Amino acid sequence: MTTENQQPAPNEAGKSKTNTGLIIGIIVLAIIAVVLVVVLINGNKSGDDTANQPPLEGIATPIPGGPTVAATTNVNVRSGPGTNYDVYGVMQTGQTAIALAVCSDSSWWAIQAPVATGYGWVSADYVSASNVEGIQTVDCPKTSGPVPTPAPDQPSITATTLLNVRKGPGTEFESYGLLQPGQSAVAIGTNADGTWFAIDIPPAPDGMGWVSAEYVTANNTDGLPIIE
Repeated sequence: MTTENQQPAPNEAGKSKTNTGLIIGIIVLAIIAVVLVVVLINGNKSGDDTANQPPLEGIATPIPGGPTVAATTNVNVRSGPGTNYDVYGVMQTGQTAIALAVCSDSSWWAIQAPVATGYGWVSADYVSASNVEGIQTVDCPKTSGPVPTPAPDQPSITATTLLNVRKGPGTEFESYGLLQPGQSAVAIGTNADGTWFAIDIPPAPDGMGWVSAEYVTANNTDGLPIIE
């Protein structure tokens, strides 16, 4: 008995190879498409959850040799040191700004910015810092409440720098938030030796916070009560 050769005819073998090559080609194209999508997504990502915010125009060019931060990606410039604060605009990749201060945990930088307060905040995760030895360090709470603006005849203090408003008259107390340079607040008392002022902060648990007298100018504060 003659045994039949079971190999496929030449035309069948060719079709099999063609189908295999087509499948491989489709797989390769699919992989390339996925890679391109991932690259595009990553390329469009910005620091600090930027979502199509406009660039912040007018950021001052740093003085050579001065303290600076440079954006390593597009990064939000916020009104405070946390993602819960409002966004002023976006600092563009490669853009540099004058560094003013840094959070004590090195998580956020204050930079000079063309906004009402004169400064904004950028996440340290998305910038590189240069020449910042000895720069001001501040505690950076994640939330802050409004500070009432004093009337002209009220006792008041005005911050001369970024300044923590604390729970008590000492740096060991937690910070409620920050006074901006030039920002004023209603003064309602002092500690016994006059080294700290109590100011009016309605959202605080006891309705007041404390600022160091070393970093403020005082107005109409003679006769303020001593608060123990």
